[in-house]
Amino acid sequence: MTIVPNLALSPRIVDHHSSHARPWAGWLLCQISFVMIVLSCPVMAGNASETTLAQATQTISKSMNSDWSLGSPTARVSLIEYGSLTCGHCAQLNNEVLPSIKANYIDTGRLRYVFRPFPTAPMPLSLALHALTRCSGPRAYYKLADAFFRRQNEIFAAAQGETGAKATVFAISEDFGGLSFAQSEACLKDEAVKKWIMVHVEQGQEIGLTGTPTLFLESAKGRTKLDFPYDVATLSTAIDRALLAIGTSSAKPIKGKKR
Repeated sequence: MTIVPNLALSPRIVDHHSSHARPWAGWLLCQISFVMIVLSCPVMAGNASETTLAQATQTISKSMNSDWSLGSPTARVSLIEYGSLTCGHCAQLNNEVLPSIKANYIDTGRLRYVFRPFPTAPMPLSLALHALTRCSGPRAYYKLADAFFRRQNEIFAAAQGETGAKATVFAISEDFGGLSFAQSEACLKDEAVKKWIMVHVEQGQEIGLTGTPTLFLESAKGRTKLDFPYDVATLSTAIDRALLAIGTSSAKPIKGKKR
């Protein structure tokens, strides 16, 4: 008998800051094995050949051991987020707060931003979304994560439907991540991607994460966990203090005139 996880969850059930990731590695790997079952959808007819899947897997399995970041790689302060693509507060942070932080600090070269996966319920769906963002590669990673956050309610609604979320999720992955159907299929079976997710879950547990989103500021002065709530004013104050502590101006640089 095949066990299919229940995805009949309303957004309210998973929309809270204290969403917990299960601490058992074996349980999480088991959940990963369920991903393709959960996303199964008769609307998406046909499967890629084994050769096509193998080729796609070889392509998307590269560069799995490093963080991909937004902003200058030489920025002296980093904002690290452990978040979940099925977490409502994470979506709110992405949609309403990070655009201002990006414009004022990341785009001006003073802040480096890193998003690390810490999946939360509904776990199989969350794992699938995180896997697909990683498989989209460094150029599309944040673009696809942003799309998943902004269309989170649509994905939840599809997951609760009779046909599941596969058609919706794979379409978003293609439009914003550049992943073909075959590559998305291969991605959800890729052991390297599974290990990448597990590494970050274990890192999060080691530093005491209990919910998502959780933000840290890192610099030469060390790592500081930021207290909730995460709004523009609060985060800006914390970032300004971190910049001043390392002798970097918190003022927004003035761009030179075009010649």
